[in-house]
Amino acid sequence: MHKKWNLVLLKQHKDDEGRIICVEAKINRVKVNLCNVYAPNKEEPEFYHKVNKMLGEIEGGLYIIAGDHNQVQDGILDKTTPSTHVPRDRKAIHLMMKDLDLVDIWRLTNPREKEFTFYSHNHKSFSRIDYFLLSNALTDGVTECTIGPIIISDHAAVHLCMTIGTDVVKKSRWRLNTSLLHDQVFANSIEEDLKRFFEVNVGSVERMGTVWEASKAFIRGKIIAYSSKKKRKYREKLLKLEAQLKEKEMDLVENLTEILLKKVEYALFRLNSNFYESGDKAGKLLARQLQQKV
Repeated sequence: MHKKWNLVLLKQHKDDEGRIICVEAKINRVKVNLCNVYAPNKEEPEFYHKVNKMLGEIEGGLYIIAGDHNQVQDGILDKTTPSTHVPRDRKAIHLMMKDLDLVDIWRLTNPREKEFTFYSHNHKSFSRIDYFLLSNALTDGVTECTIGPIIISDHAAVHLCMTIGTDVVKKSRWRLNTSLLHDQVFANSIEEDLKRFFEVNVGSVERMGTVWEASKAFIRGKIIAYSSKKKRKYREKLLKLEAQLKEKEMDLVENLTEILLKKVEYALFRLNSNFYESGDKAGKLLARQLQQKV
């Protein structure tokens, strides 16, 4: 959270296994219940029934739930291996969303897009199992929700930017970023700027204190300009690298999907061939066909 937000922690809830951590808080005088979950990687609907019960017992407030849900919202859109089967834990998530009036904010802002947050090496497939669930009343304050590239871990980060409440944030005092002192280019530039400033301004006024105060304002402006330029270049480089990584990731998804489709086509071809070759012969295939007609 932004350090300038008016945040008041009220109460904390957690389960014995450490898979659910919820915090009741007031952010800019708005009651918000923040919940982080790490769902089991097997079908356990009881886990979401527990989350639903825990949040339902909290008195008032809006909800922000995030984490590794280990289950997709949509078996078609959120996986590279689509399935129409709806497992019980997905039903439990949808029931919780209905009970607490929650929405999958990324899917709300990207209705038909296919992006993924996890790659399974065992199944050779991508899926979107990391997402934010928000109270409907908070959706108007959302300015951005994006999925980053899979870099450090086997999961991608999901970024959510939003505003809560309407408090006017007071401007904090400016402080020097001391890490700049290790930047030799910065140090040389500031030294030259200060020399030129004092050469021009010393003797221009009666009080040396006035020159000193002016020098502080002058050098602060130089530091802010240098910091902004350096931060902008760093940000541009980071965005460029993330975009390249995302592009490679999407190429991998497309190639994987193409390979899987070819495997399915070949499997269907073999199935049709077997059916044609043994369709009218005595055997298991004929027995199953006759059994369906009885």
